[in-house]
Amino acid sequence: MNSPQKSAAFCNSSHQSAPFVHRDMLGEKAPAKVARAPIMSAALACPPSLDTSKGVTSSLNANSVFRHLDIPTCPDGGWIKGICEHGTIRWVKMSCKRRTCVACAEVRKWRIAARVSAGILKLGGETGKESGAGWMVGTFDWNIPKPKAVRVANQFCQYLTRFFKKVYGLAVSWVKVWERHKSGRLHLNLLVSPWRYIPKGILTAKWQRYGGGMNFKVYRVGQGGGTKSAHSRWKCGFYFGKYDQMVEHGRGIAYSKNWPRLLEPLRVPRVGVIAWQFIGNWSAEGIEHWYDHELGRWSEVGEGEYKCIDGEDCDCFEFRMSGAMIARAKMQRLREGSG
Repeated sequence: MNSPQKSAAFCNSSHQSAPFVHRDMLGEKAPAKVARAPIMSAALACPPSLDTSKGVTSSLNANSVFRHLDIPTCPDGGWIKGICEHGTIRWVKMSCKRRTCVACAEVRKWRIAARVSAGILKLGGETGKESGAGWMVGTFDWNIPKPKAVRVANQFCQYLTRFFKKVYGLAVSWVKVWERHKSGRLHLNLLVSPWRYIPKGILTAKWQRYGGGMNFKVYRVGQGGGTKSAHSRWKCGFYFGKYDQMVEHGRGIAYSKNWPRLLEPLRVPRVGVIAWQFIGNWSAEGIEHWYDHELGRWSEVGEGEYKCIDGEDCDCFEFRMSGAMIARAKMQRLREGSG
């Protein structure tokens, strides 16, 4: 990430924008004890040219999570330095987004929980006998290699897709994550929404037919029975996020292509012409800025964005939002049913 190519990357544009205003995610509201979840807050104000993420992993500012969860700032994310045409400078803290990072892993877990919870709400509605989501746990009777386990899981997902389409006329979506037991054997956690009743015996027989083990469990999310993690959409989402963190290499959690994504933040242009440059943490300029930052020479003006304590002589870094942009954003939210 600290390569000379990235460190030299510049973006000069009068239309440079930043994901500053974050829209409500699919109409979902977190429970009271997690009302300050990072998903609900404003996103990181960084230039889009340096935002390589897509969809759900768009550049949410990890620093908005740290102040609520008492965890350190991402140590490896680097900075983005912005310089306007008048010479005013601002710094934006980046995050590395790795699962092994103690800071970014917490952000990733919150985003997974929010996407799972919001997806259940949009696809299955409020939980009940004819709605919500079904959570299945499939085990294996032997230490199956991961590629074979993935093939079994894919065949089982294809069966569920065909069954719901044929019997109920429903197009279902799914989320799956792998869990490793203390013995080393893999478990599959599969979430399907919308959900309708299927006898457990039929599901168990199909699971075993494709290569699964004898032990197979089924829960309806939100019904209050079974494991506590299935009692609500948010608890289920946090469970899936927790096991995503345990996958150190390769894909952790997997979504079907129709599972709803979190709404991306609105991109709001700046007043002036800003040149943004990536500065690595361990570059000479990055180390010097860390030193000045620790001395208190930079004050936070937005989530992860800092300006000099001596003040600024121009308003180039202020956000500019036209009436047309507000109207377009409002119409899009209405079309998506988020109010």
